[in-house]
Amino acid sequence: MNGSINKSTTAVALTTLSILLVIATIISFMNVVSINANIDKLNVDRFDLAFNANKFMNGSALLTNEVRAYAATGNRIHYDGYMHELDVAKNRDIGVARMQEIGITSDEQAKIDAMSALSNNLVPLEVEAMELAAEHRRDEALEAVYGDYYHTTITQIRALKDEFLEMLDQRAHKTVDDMIAVSERAERLTFVFISIVVLLQILNALFALFQTSQLKKYIGDISQKLRQMSEGNMSFLIDLDYVGEFAPIKASLQKTLDALNDTISHICSASQQVSGASRQLSDDAQSLANGSADQTTAIESLSASISDVREKTNRSSDVAKEATGLSNRIMTNAVKGSERMDDMMKAVMDINDASHQVGDVIKAIDDVAFQTNILALNAAVEAARAGQHGRGFAVVAEEVRNLAVKSSEAAKSSGELIRNTMEKATLGMNIAKETAASLKEIVDSVEHNNKMVEQIALASDEQSVTIGNIYAGIDQVAHVIQRNSETSQRSAATAEQMSSQSFELERLVGGFSIRGCSPLEMDASIPYAN
Repeated sequence: MNGSINKSTTAVALTTLSILLVIATIISFMNVVSINANIDKLNVDRFDLAFNANKFMNGSALLTNEVRAYAATGNRIHYDGYMHELDVAKNRDIGVARMQEIGITSDEQAKIDAMSALSNNLVPLEVEAMELAAEHRRDEALEAVYGDYYHTTITQIRALKDEFLEMLDQRAHKTVDDMIAVSERAERLTFVFISIVVLLQILNALFALFQTSQLKKYIGDISQKLRQMSEGNMSFLIDLDYVGEFAPIKASLQKTLDALNDTISHICSASQQVSGASRQLSDDAQSLANGSADQTTAIESLSASISDVREKTNRSSDVAKEATGLSNRIMTNAVKGSERMDDMMKAVMDINDASHQVGDVIKAIDDVAFQTNILALNAAVEAARAGQHGRGFAVVAEEVRNLAVKSSEAAKSSGELIRNTMEKATLGMNIAKETAASLKEIVDSVEHNNKMVEQIALASDEQSVTIGNIYAGIDQVAHVIQRNSETSQRSAATAEQMSSQSFELERLVGGFSIRGCSPLEMDASIPYAN
């Protein structure tokens, strides 16, 4: 009697231990599912951290580009863009806050603090540069934002950012690898628990079967059922009628079979879900990697186009500057010609005035000749009255009269020439006035053209600076896309590895025939995990 009780107690203990191991198996399986969910969350957090780190750097780069553009052009739009980023958009602060919310280590926080401190140290220098640009002291403003200190600080910020992203990648990969290792250990532990449970149930069944006269029949039935279980068939039911003390054995074996069926069924469903999700993740990661590669190609093409436009704009600016210099020389020569024409007009007016004065003198000579002729006639009359004594005087009077007539004729000829000269001088003065007016119009046109050429040169310089900023922005975008491409390629490799491991799990579970989970169709294109 005591032997039977001890044997029954032993059977109960073995059954209880089996049930506890089944519970432990279920807990271990749930732990595997939880670890896989945490791995997915870690990948999402890694992408979010990289995105917000780039958001921080884009905010800092925007401040740099806007202050440099304002220092170069003095355009108020760049000043407003700088202040909007600093006071409203606050991409740097948002990126840091989001990274802290996701969770970072103390070393990573130290890198962020160092980047923020360097970026904040540049703000007073940038504000001073914008004040200098507002005062039209652009050379000093450009020296402030392109000087060695500013350039060195920007280089340090970029180096810290690269180190920060590298730390994120290393930490994320280590954490994911550790969790994958833990998941694999948990899977192995689950199968160990299942094997122990089966072994305990076998021992329990054998121990109980030896207590009755129907030992052989029960052993044969249990052996058949265990053989089916060893072949992976968990879908059968124990239909043999166990009586007496063997009834608990049947119940325990049936419970064990049901528990194994449920456990493997859950593993089957979960492995199918994990396999589908990992394949989808692998396809998405590969698609993202291909998209990043296409983006890199497009950015390189755009960068080459921008570089060509920048070179052509610089050449246009140089040509505009040469045209400005040529226009200035033309305007200078035109002004000199206008001044010489004014001098010529003054000389013509002086000639005209002198001609009038000469005419007056000739008129006076003509009057003198007329008076002399009258006096000569009077002298001739008086000489005739004098008779023989006045004959000599008459000859002199005749010569004087002849001289007066010649003087009068000469004065008339000189007057005619002076009048002709005055008419020609008047005509020359009119032509000089028309020429001076034409030169004035030429000077005004050249001056207007000079202003337009200067505006073209200034616009070309502003376009060159703007294109330079666009080129720098494209370079930063290309750097970010390159980082994203590398990250997506690593994610694709990790997802492919996870897909391979989940497929191996499907293959192992597919060896079981259980209730509630259809047999799995193996895809020969996916290699088994070793």
